[in-house]
Amino acid sequence: MSDTNGRNQPPEHREFGAGRGKLRNGLVIGAFISTVGLFSLLFADDDLPDAEVIGVALVFGGIAFCWWVWKTSQTGKAILILTPEGIRFDPWGEVTVPWRLIGSVYARGGRLKRMLCLELENSEASLASLPAKERTQLERSTMTRLPLLFIPYGAVDAPPADLADLIKDYLEYSRGDARRN
Repeated sequence: MSDTNGRNQPPEHREFGAGRGKLRNGLVIGAFISTVGLFSLLFADDDLPDAEVIGVALVFGGIAFCWWVWKTSQTGKAILILTPEGIRFDPWGEVTVPWRLIGSVYARGGRLKRMLCLELENSEASLASLPAKERTQLERSTMTRLPLLFIPYGAVDAPPADLADLIKDYLEYSRGDARRN
């Protein structure tokens, strides 16, 4: 984010789509649902009186789920947007969190559930500075546990380490901007 003279350049507008993890996980879940339905059709006998109905429902439900995941992952819609003003992640709602409200960025979680965490600097003051609608969306989101905002690894089509570095660059630039003003 700095040029050859060492001055901070303003970061550009960046957009990221859905990661391959969503597609892969969705297809695995849909295939599992269909497989359970297929086993119900083939192997359930008199022990389960409605085996055929349940099996057909699960097979078609699994196929429909796979189709839905495929369609929603191929939309090309940006789910993470980084601008010089703030960060917006679709699961947080229609909220662009200004960089001045974010205190730190770090990785959290184990091997199966790793997240990129953005911690609000002063959560009460930060939330009070947001409009009521946006504050409510952040509080109700499944990807927030205030004062933490989460971005799951694999949710975005960028390597998590690169994304963390990029977010830190935006934070650094925004803090430099605040010092210049």
